[in-house]
Amino acid sequence: MTSTPPVYRFGPFKLDTASRVLWRGEEVVSLTPKAVEMLQVLVENGGRVVSKDDLMARLWPDTFVEEANLSHHVYKLREALGEQPDGSAFIETLARRGYRFASRVETGEVAASAPHSEPGPGPQVPLAEADGTSKRRRAIAAGLAAALVIAVGGLTLSMSNVRRPSVGTFHTVAVLPFLPLTTADHDEALELGMANAVIMRLTNVSALTVRPTSAVAMYASASRDPLVAGREQQVDAVVDGKIQRSDGRVRVTVQLLQVADGRPVWAQTFDQKADGVFAIQDAISDRIVTSLATKLTDPPRTGTPRRDTSDMAAYDAFLRGSYHNSTFVQGGFLKAVQYLNEAVTRDPNYARAWGALAFAYSELAFTDRSTEDARAKAKAYAQRAISLDETAGEAHAALINVGQYYDWDWAAAERECKRLLELAPGDARSHQMYGWFLSLMGRFDEGLAQARKGQSIDPLSLNISGVIVMNRMWSGHPDEALLEARRTLELHPGAAALGQASPMMGQIYVRAGRFSDAIAAYEKSQAPDFVQLGQLGYAYAKAGRRDDAKRILAALRARSEAQAPAYQMAGIHAGLGDFDQAMMWLGKSYDDHSPWMAWLRVTPELDPLRNDPRFVALMRKVGFPES
Repeated sequence: MTSTPPVYRFGPFKLDTASRVLWRGEEVVSLTPKAVEMLQVLVENGGRVVSKDDLMARLWPDTFVEEANLSHHVYKLREALGEQPDGSAFIETLARRGYRFASRVETGEVAASAPHSEPGPGPQVPLAEADGTSKRRRAIAAGLAAALVIAVGGLTLSMSNVRRPSVGTFHTVAVLPFLPLTTADHDEALELGMANAVIMRLTNVSALTVRPTSAVAMYASASRDPLVAGREQQVDAVVDGKIQRSDGRVRVTVQLLQVADGRPVWAQTFDQKADGVFAIQDAISDRIVTSLATKLTDPPRTGTPRRDTSDMAAYDAFLRGSYHNSTFVQGGFLKAVQYLNEAVTRDPNYARAWGALAFAYSELAFTDRSTEDARAKAKAYAQRAISLDETAGEAHAALINVGQYYDWDWAAAERECKRLLELAPGDARSHQMYGWFLSLMGRFDEGLAQARKGQSIDPLSLNISGVIVMNRMWSGHPDEALLEARRTLELHPGAAALGQASPMMGQIYVRAGRFSDAIAAYEKSQAPDFVQLGQLGYAYAKAGRRDDAKRILAALRARSEAQAPAYQMAGIHAGLGDFDQAMMWLGKSYDDHSPWMAWLRVTPELDPLRNDPRFVALMRKVGFPES
């Protein structure tokens, strides 16, 4: 017979080990899953010292983790728990020995406070482990991919089965991907568009913070627990919906759950002929917004949303193109271009599709050498989108890229950043892009503030975490960068499978002067691109492995003189102390109008050149404002 997972009580707290939730009275304490796991280990060993080695082995089995990560989690736990009545800490540190949980602990049955919860995730998958991570990999990829997908909001429709128990005010909401009742009914475009329509409509409510589609796409699984998802997303409520197709009709059941106690605030069923996805999306969006309005101090804006297209095939191509637009993998933007060209061919007045197409071209230069062609199309298509609809966010995002990567018009890029923020102040990506621009400009405090705002909207975003990591690394705070990177990889162990872990850690180690660790990180990469090879070559050079650095140079040059990544070649030569060669390759990068020149102010590899008059002149030619 399987034993019931225990509940531990100490002070005003209750730790439910079945659902991996810590309660303070009737409130859930916001903690990461790894912090809760650490607390459970300490509580189970109450009164006994747990060594740092034992804790790290238990929490990160078979995975190399910095001891600073352990200290960070202990700090967060102490911050959440506060002090005991006598003023002492719940968790004691014993020098050179480890940690001890110092409070009296009682054990009881599983709490009834979270009736819908299921057991939380098991031990973390090691970062280097590839087997068994396919589901998580798809989830993370979907989360990245959905970042650019935009849908529509709505009108009203008949509804039934309404339930409205009293509930407190909501401030944060996550709309989970809608799911089919049976796998045979699976329709990804319908399910994604349905959830996205609700998300886009709720972002009109200024008093409400709504998790973006990129944050919730990982929950597109029939086995998900909406309350666990809500706690992971750190929201007050979740919207959970299911779709059923039958006899030419579509039935959608939607419920709003209060995360703290699992209570359904209301549930509604919509039933209509399957003669138009847009009408169904509009109806559900409007009913949810109307229902939430009674729980908000700031009422939502009303009115029928403007429709971008009425062509379902164009809409489907737009969704698929937007998916590939945000994967940031080799070949992804070329696939996006194919689908989005189909969308604008079917509907030449589809503003969002033109904007998304412009964004795809604005990113192509990082994987394709036809820089001038990509720039021209990105600019032309963005202007086409804006002529159709000045509020098309994708078009302004594309013009940000055009300004900072192609035209080196930093003032224009910042204007577009600010315009995107005006259009979508509640969109995490708006803050992410402005935070990235400010960081490239060396305005690190401003950039960090924007990135943190984006992270408050989308706490689990890999892209925003990446901005914060680079900001901290470039600004000379490698320890902070390391903590953010560890937090990201803990929340997203599948990031290693996406190839993001090794280069992220490698760059941090380079900035910290830990070149052997950087080399080890880069050498784990199974299929390094030219950027990673350039960083590995620099690490070799700084570690004194000159022959290995020159081998990397030869491999990059073998791509042919025209295709050699000049900016990365310059970094390796700078690491070798060959400053004349470094300046020659930077000059070639300038002549090629390489988008990598946008990194000129912040690239650590180029630090030895910054006082060189030739480098100062190059900075002026690229148009960087004086420091």
